[in-house]
Amino acid sequence: MKWSALLVAGLIGTSLAMAEPTTFVGIQKALGGSAIVEFSDGGEYIYASPQKDNRPATQAILMGPVPRQSYRYFSQAEEQALLAFKNQKLAEQVKAEVIVSRKKHVSKTQHFDWPKVVLVGNKVCVPELADADGADWKEHLTCITETGE
Repeated sequence: MKWSALLVAGLIGTSLAMAEPTTFVGIQKALGGSAIVEFSDGGEYIYASPQKDNRPATQAILMGPVPRQSYRYFSQAEEQALLAFKNQKLAEQVKAEVIVSRKKHVSKTQHFDWPKVVLVGNKVCVPELADADGADWKEHLTCITETGE
């Protein structure tokens, strides 16, 4: 009796020593397309052992039956609302990027304060200095006649 119990304990001990290490990967929810995947046990067990030499690592495999995944689909109204929200956020982001780009362009370009000049036939007219910044500068012009050469 003693020997048989010892033999059984030895067999169990050697089988446990040779077993692959088990890792529990806790995943509450995952996104799969337009569905939310909820794991029944809060995750899954992965059985694998790391390689100690130059061989490629083994793929992690799931032992036992695959737990049934529960999917929760969005209704059509929910999908439309999410799509409208996404489009609104993208439009705001694009608008902000365009504004920043335009401001960078304006800050880098040279600005010239061109003089106000009016050409009437062969006359060149400029506003008088006192009224050059006024709204009615066109009424206070000084003209010279340009001779054609």
